[in-house]
Amino acid sequence: LRLVPALVQPLGWRRLFTQVVEYPYYTVPMFRQKWECLRRAGFPGRAPEFHISIGAGLRRAAGIQADDEYTYVHISPCTTSDARELPVAQMVALIDSLRMRHPELRVVISCADNAREQSRVDAIVKQLAEPPWKLFRGELDIPTLAAVLQTSRLNFSGDTGSLHLAMMTGAPAIAWFRSHKGEREWIPEYGPYRVLVAPDVAPRNSLPGISTEALLAAVDELLGDGAALGPVLR
Repeated sequence: LRLVPALVQPLGWRRLFTQVVEYPYYTVPMFRQKWECLRRAGFPGRAPEFHISIGAGLRRAAGIQADDEYTYVHISPCTTSDARELPVAQMVALIDSLRMRHPELRVVISCADNAREQSRVDAIVKQLAEPPWKLFRGELDIPTLAAVLQTSRLNFSGDTGSLHLAMMTGAPAIAWFRSHKGEREWIPEYGPYRVLVAPDVAPRNSLPGISTEALLAAVDELLGDGAALGPVLR
């Protein structure tokens, strides 16, 4: 049995399997494609489900105590590509504006443990009107990052893993994407999420085409009443 989709289809691969289960690419999120393949192969279940357990001790180790939970926003300003990241100046404006609109929320910023992302985060933090409440420059492993995201009021990120962790933990999230063929495979299909998609245009050293005002409007929607089941923004 082979589950499809797969990223690469080697020549002659169908001869290696007695049964192939297929589902169309690009039409729905990737987790649903794989779930549909499993369902067609005979696995039981009415809908995809996420069953996770995250110990509060992971947050405590990151310096987030019980009284701190749901009092902060988490921001992942980096992805693996410049082309999918908002300009540094825009990230600074977004964070400073967010603080002015919601002074009750503290700011947590994190990035991966590599020089490119750390340099970008340092450039953002240097220009902020106030330093973040907590700054993680690669210290968080994936379980601890998930624990931090889980009790945040909002998560901000580009087209990267933080968005998927937010969906897994049920935490509200706002994300920005550069349009591409497979974008629907990585955008949450429902829930407390807003994803703004910009056209794939130059320059590619950052992501143009998404306004700070639109991002702040998404914040107001998610923090307002009745926003939990709203649609994705386009």
